[in-house]
Amino acid sequence: AVVSTQSTGWQEFVEEQKSDPAFPSELSSLFQTSDRWSHVFTEVVLVDGAIRGIAISLWFCIMATIIFTGHPVQTLIVMSTIICEIGFVFGCFFLIGLELGAVEAISLAILVGTSVDYCVHLIEGYRLAGKFTPPVTWSGSVRAWRLRHALNHIGVPIVSSAITTVLAAATLSLTQIQMFS
Repeated sequence: AVVSTQSTGWQEFVEEQKSDPAFPSELSSLFQTSDRWSHVFTEVVLVDGAIRGIAISLWFCIMATIIFTGHPVQTLIVMSTIICEIGFVFGCFFLIGLELGAVEAISLAILVGTSVDYCVHLIEGYRLAGKFTPPVTWSGSVRAWRLRHALNHIGVPIVSSAITTVLAAATLSLTQIQMFS
């Protein structure tokens, strides 16, 4: 964002000089450039594309959840959870002073995909547990039993997937993308 502001500042300076009546007409085709600007504009395009990708991913998640589960309340819960997760990550970026660069924007688009997987499976497991009745030895609420049943049925694969995702993210966080360096 700082470099983008510098680029805009330089462009405004050139336009201001060109609008001066004392500016030589021979230099009317004057323009400013830098090797850095191509990097800046590439990153701006990538961030805009990634934000658009987040919106498209959310739309596909909504459609897939509705089509495959046929349950609008489940879809609402899943989308609310994903939007809250994205908002939380944006908030963390703000709190630690990160600007939304290309890598962060791409990470957010990936976050949508991983978030929907966890949410849908847990909620689906909870719904499927409603087809069964708690054992007579169960002393808690039906909701607590359904949650326990869902976690027993689907929890291990989801936790394993989450651990794999965290380990992959930790490994990849140590790398540097050459295009953005």
